[in-house]
Amino acid sequence: MIKSYNDILNLVSINSKEPQLVDARPPSLFNGANAGHIRGSLNVPYSQLFDQTNQGLKSNDELKKVFTGAGVNLSKSSIYSCQTGTTASALAFAAHILGQESLSVYNGSFGEWKELAPPEFIVCDQLVNPAA
Repeated sequence: MIKSYNDILNLVSINSKEPQLVDARPPSLFNGANAGHIRGSLNVPYSQLFDQTNQGLKSNDELKKVFTGAGVNLSKSSIYSCQTGTTASALAFAAHILGQESLSVYNGSFGEWKELAPPEFIVCDQLVNPAA
């Protein structure tokens, strides 16, 4: 299922804990190097899905550790996002393999969110060094 900007805005506006918002971007982007993340979202970097030895998906046990290590509860519904909606689909696929039944992708993802969302719904965790 595909989610729209308004779907996500409604969830963030009421501080909803479910469905979970899960961001596939690298930590440097999620934490603020390029505008931050959607308030309340969790970070599961897309790159963590893959076994560096064989370039395929990690085993189901390893994938489960990736999701749970980031705070994602696979028994709850989730909405996956990234920058443009592409790598979010890979996270949704991996979650589906692990048995998550209720999942969606925010097609506009953070690229759309940073253009449309009110500033209070965008979180930047990265500390900026004023001397730099």
